[in-house]
Amino acid sequence: MKIKVLKIVGVATLAILLVLTVFWFSLPLISQQRLGKELSQDLGVPSPAIIAHRGASHLAPESTAPAYKLARDIGADYLEADLQRTKDGVIVVFHDEALKRTSDIETVFPEKAEQPLSEFTYKELKQLDTGGWFNEKFPDQARDSYVGLNILTLDELIDIAESGNNNPGLYLETKFADKYPGIEKDIIEILERRGWIDGKPKFSDPERKVNDKLGVATVNVMERDSRLIFQSFYSHSIEEFNSLAPSVLRVTLISKDIEEKYGWENIIEETVATSDGIGPVGNLALPWRVNKVHKKGLIVHAYTINSPFQMRILHRSGVDGIFTDRPELALEVYDRTNQIELDKIFHNIGY
Repeated sequence: MKIKVLKIVGVATLAILLVLTVFWFSLPLISQQRLGKELSQDLGVPSPAIIAHRGASHLAPESTAPAYKLARDIGADYLEADLQRTKDGVIVVFHDEALKRTSDIETVFPEKAEQPLSEFTYKELKQLDTGGWFNEKFPDQARDSYVGLNILTLDELIDIAESGNNNPGLYLETKFADKYPGIEKDIIEILERRGWIDGKPKFSDPERKVNDKLGVATVNVMERDSRLIFQSFYSHSIEEFNSLAPSVLRVTLISKDIEEKYGWENIIEETVATSDGIGPVGNLALPWRVNKVHKKGLIVHAYTINSPFQMRILHRSGVDGIFTDRPELALEVYDRTNQIELDKIFHNIGY
């Protein structure tokens, strides 16, 4: 009997020690989450922020109208977009430097298929189908309505953001900024004209009842000063945005190669002067690194996060937001939505 009691006491003691150990090691993570949330609140940025990477690009062709309309109506906080400039000076939304991967350029302009986007006029780009490739690569997500989609301009992206029941912000990247001198000024001029900088965009307050019926989150980031965030891997581009539009938030992107070249601490020190946050590739966003960033007063938005496990782990590690191809999944993981009626949303947006 005595031995049995001792065993029970021993097991209970171990259990208590285990609970205390877990609690002890959880304290820094809880503290980081709290600090990150406070920093996000000070900037007016939702936390955790769900940033639709090239739109809802798991469900529709990346950087196209349906991808962004889906992300908007599902309830993403921000629509993320890569910006480049055509040969005749039009700012367009496109990720790659070349056009082959996500268009039919090899059919339309076979002799120019290897050339960068910057060598094409806007009229030429409008002849390309930027949706058909998606049906071939992802047959489970294919839709006839994706065939014949066109490259979007920045103005058209703004139209999408402003025209739905939700009001997401825009998270804009200068892609290949070294190849486009002055692109920051071009972007800012468009955004100022549309009231997104030091003004007020055209939008109506969301109807929560409509969103509740669709099982989606209600978003009104557009009414905040944080409606717009600039991002770039290029420090000179971030500095230019800081100079031309200091009221707009800025995030410096960090790849694994950049971190290996310059070191985490050095990057943070250089970033503090011109940015409000950093955007590291997901496997760099370890708790102790996130903590160092937060202590410098910067927020952390990690990319590109598409699995529930990653989403939960990074949130626990103190990350303040994620870039994701799957905003519908992120909203579910972060308990911000019910069962989303995707078929109804597709019907509503005409795809």
